[in-house]
Amino acid sequence: MTDEERVRAYWDRVWTRGEVEYALEFYAPTFRQNGEDVAAVEFAEGARAWRAKFDGFSATVERVFALKDGVATQVVYRGRHTADFGRVPATGKDVEATGLDVFLFADGRCVEHLHEADHYTMFLQLGAPPTPAD
Repeated sequence: MTDEERVRAYWDRVWTRGEVEYALEFYAPTFRQNGEDVAAVEFAEGARAWRAKFDGFSATVERVFALKDGVATQVVYRGRHTADFGRVPATGKDVEATGLDVFLFADGRCVEHLHEADHYTMFLQLGAPPTPAD
């Protein structure tokens, strides 16, 4: 399986189908995410918790860019907000937000994941615009 195929499977299996256990195959047991060490087991638990807040959650790959040692993607996240999410009670609203991700690989496993998502737009769609930090 190529790195691109791995990444496409990751978006489909973990985020669209909810097969969060696939994260344990995709990631090294400990990997870097946005500069922090993360255990793949903890990531899978977080993915399960995130998906539980949005019915029909999906991640559609819009673009894929091949890198020397990895893959970059542009994705669109969609779902219906049906459970409390932080300070925002369930709204029943549909959300759509974009994300950019860079996945770096070693020995067939993702060892570094740089993730950026447009949470600002998502919170606007939920009717809960972020407030500046004090």
